[in-house]
Amino acid sequence: LALRIRARALGVRTVWWGHFWTSTSKKWRAAIRFALMGLSEAILFYTDQEVTESRARGAIAPRKTVHALNNGLDTKKISAFRDAYNPQTRKRDLLFIGRLIDKAELELLVHALAAPQCAKVTVDIIGYGPHFPDLQRLAQNLEVAERIRWHGSIVDEEAIATIANQCKIFIY
Repeated sequence: LALRIRARALGVRTVWWGHFWTSTSKKWRAAIRFALMGLSEAILFYTDQEVTESRARGAIAPRKTVHALNNGLDTKKISAFRDAYNPQTRKRDLLFIGRLIDKAELELLVHALAAPQCAKVTVDIIGYGPHFPDLQRLAQNLEVAERIRWHGSIVDEEAIATIANQCKIFIY
């Protein structure tokens, strides 16, 4: 906030980049966030839907420049690559797609794989992040590493679909 105030004093234009609303949003915190957004000359959301919702709720000044990155996966392309879902024909069990960060709590998953009830469960992980080395080390220590496939960061929809079509359940 101090940097934003300084930027404004120096005539530097800024862009607010973030979510309009998240699963943890509360009305009072959102009101503060919307006020802070208003300090920037432009706002960048993740989806067109967030742009539409922000306008519909009147949370953003009508003349404010607001755009969306739409940087997520193209679900229309993914749908074209999707196989019919039959869990009996899928070779792998679980699929995780996301950043390997605290919020994902993947340590819980790795520990669960070490439980006797999960001795045959396999996991495919698409994504990368700061927890990658620690998760790999934990998997080795718990002797479950051979049941985890680490695919790294993938943004190609066909490649993601190829992996997803082998898995029975998506987890997050």
